[in-house]
Amino acid sequence: MRKRQLLQCGSHAPAFFVARVVLALQERWCNLLFEKYKCPGVFMAKAGVLSVYANARTTGLAVDMGAGGTAITPVQDGFPLMMGA
Repeated sequence: MRKRQLLQCGSHAPAFFVARVVLALQERWCNLLFEKYKCPGVFMAKAGVLSVYANARTTGLAVDMGAGGTAITPVQDGFPLMMGA
């Protein structure tokens, strides 16, 4: 069912992903969506940045706590700060 829905809406609407995946997997996802499903656009964002945006801010500290672990993301001017920076 999900695959059929993706095939139907893939050529009409861009895809939006919020995920914690490595760069190599992001590239594979993009290639799959563009080449196989003819998706017109793909946007991937970090959950911490979107949490800060959801609070009408561009700078902040996002803390994501869940069953799988905790992620703390410092965000400055809409960009996540890397470790050691």
